[in-house]
Amino acid sequence: MTEFAPKNPAAECYGAKVPEFSTAEPPKEELQSLLKTFAAYVAKFDGTPRDFVTVSYLFEKIYHDDFTYKADGTPVDKAQIKQFQSDFLRLGSRATLLHLQAIGSDRVEFKYRMTNERIDVLIHNIAYVRDNKFVLSETIDQASMNSVTKLREVCQTYESEDVSLKVANTPFAQNSDISIAPQ
Repeated sequence: MTEFAPKNPAAECYGAKVPEFSTAEPPKEELQSLLKTFAAYVAKFDGTPRDFVTVSYLFEKIYHDDFTYKADGTPVDKAQIKQFQSDFLRLGSRATLLHLQAIGSDRVEFKYRMTNERIDVLIHNIAYVRDNKFVLSETIDQASMNSVTKLREVCQTYESEDVSLKVANTPFAQNSDISIAPQ
C-alpha cells in the first residue's frame, strides 16, 4: 500500500503541487493522477460559498458515469452525490483531507472532514476504480455509518429553511456521518 499525504490539504487549485507517493513502487501513473485530482477537488471546499459549475470539471474527472455510493446497503448514484456535494459547496463548507491512500491498482481509501456552520461530517470510504475514475464507494467504518443516520436528520431540518439541501429525500440522506452544530 502507498500512503498519499498532502502537506497542504487545503491547496487552492487543481494542479497544485502535491507530494509524490512515498514508496519505491508507486501506483500506476493514472491512479496517481486520480488521487491528485481528488485532493484538488476536496481542497475546493475551502469555506467559500461557490457554484458547483466552478468544480464540475474535477467532479467529472473523478466520478465514473456508473458511480454508486453504498452506505448501510442503500445505493446512491452519481447525480445524487453531485447534488449533495453541490449543496455543501454552495453552503461554504470546508473540507480537510485526512487520509488518501492507493490500495493496489484499483482501490483508494480516503478520509476527509467536511464542516460548515451547521454540520461536521466525517467521510471514510474505500473507492473502487474503473477507467481511472471512482465507480463504487463504500463506507468502511462504524463511525461513518452512524453519521449517515445523523445526515438524514440534518437534511430534514434544512427542508423548512431558506437553505435547503436537495439531498434530503435521497437514500444518502439516510446514511451519513454528521453532527448538528449549535445554532
